[in-house]
Amino acid sequence: MSELIAYNSVMDVNSYTTVILAGGRASRMGGCDKGLALYKGQPLIRYAITVAESQSQRILISANRNQEEYRAMGLSVYADNFADYSGPLAGLVSCAPHIETPYTIVMSCDMPDISAEVIEQLKKQLCSAPEKSSAAVFRDQHALQCGLFVCETSALHSIQAFLDDNHRSVKQWLNSLNLLTLIWSEDTNAFKNINRLIDL
Repeated sequence: MSELIAYNSVMDVNSYTTVILAGGRASRMGGCDKGLALYKGQPLIRYAITVAESQSQRILISANRNQEEYRAMGLSVYADNFADYSGPLAGLVSCAPHIETPYTIVMSCDMPDISAEVIEQLKKQLCSAPEKSSAAVFRDQHALQCGLFVCETSALHSIQAFLDDNHRSVKQWLNSLNLLTLIWSEDTNAFKNINRLIDL
């Protein structure tokens, strides 16, 4: 019975906050604000928001530009505490104090094909793994897909020390945790991210 209660808690959307990362320079896209770039007729970030709304009780956006435009979408927006675009981890540090749920979904704003089913798999496996894990992420045939992961919110507290040691890699930080890595062998486009203007 206790295992069932734990499972239901992990799968409950009210146990999750989603952080959408939209604070980068997008240097490979001419420095545009990637989250607001139009993809198939709507801002890229809208795809992430649509999925996140079905998977979490609250959505936070990490953004360093055009914050009023993001707020106009009805969401809370937080800028990095650093002035030099220090990367996704800096965005998570800024958002972490505002997360009150036990679990956090982290997703990049530039992955328009991510589905709710992919996130639900991460949630389910994080709960049912035989050994306790603090984060879950997929690996496909190419790489660890760090643009989407689910973690215990408490794990975010370790990021500041990681940054203080001059580390900025999300992959390295995830590997410093008790990480559950799942193999993705389905649709190869599921984790497609938009990195060039030609991809829009």
